[in-house]
Amino acid sequence: MARALATNATQGHVWEEFSSQTYKELPPAGMVRGLHNPVRANKPINFQPPGGGVGYYRVPTLAGIWATAPFFHNNGLGLYNSDPSVAGRMAAFNDAIEKLLWPEKRLGVQSVMRTTEDTELPLESGYRLKIRKDTPVKLIASINAPQLQLLRNDNFFSRFIGWLIGRGRLYDTLLRRNLAPDFVEDRGHTYADGLTDDEKRALIEYIKTF
Repeated sequence: MARALATNATQGHVWEEFSSQTYKELPPAGMVRGLHNPVRANKPINFQPPGGGVGYYRVPTLAGIWATAPFFHNNGLGLYNSDPSVAGRMAAFNDAIEKLLWPEKRLGVQSVMRTTEDTELPLESGYRLKIRKDTPVKLIASINAPQLQLLRNDNFFSRFIGWLIGRGRLYDTLLRRNLAPDFVEDRGHTYADGLTDDEKRALIEYIKTF
């Protein structure tokens, strides 16, 4: 969902000339319900995307899809094997297409990207904000920064925020200000739910001919 919520092509942003006025005037997309909450797993997230183009994206062509796995806008679905050969591409395709058509084979919450070690985020104030190991990456990467202007300008406040992150007490605050609180990287696209296994297999063979 985060890729559809990008703001670069919206009114007043850097790529506004690359999107149509129709796109910029799109109404808000529907409410997204039941998103995984990496802070409190027993409290799923409901999120209403804003309008003005945010919440929509154009999908790529299916031509040559056998050569373009992993899938999704974030390349989050399927095996990444770094093998550009036909055999390697087909191995990646077979893994990704299976997970696409059989969602139960996906990693699910295990696909949430988290920091693998204690790290630091340099701020404009000069302070290095400490981010503890196992913090969901998008908890920081998708923050609504204008609402946290003090992070950029106040050393004391920056240190205080760092202390809170270290204790896990700021997670709720960061989550409330998240522009795209969809943390599971291989979620979505479940349109094949109504197909039988035989129909899915036939679809895979047909897709290989594109």
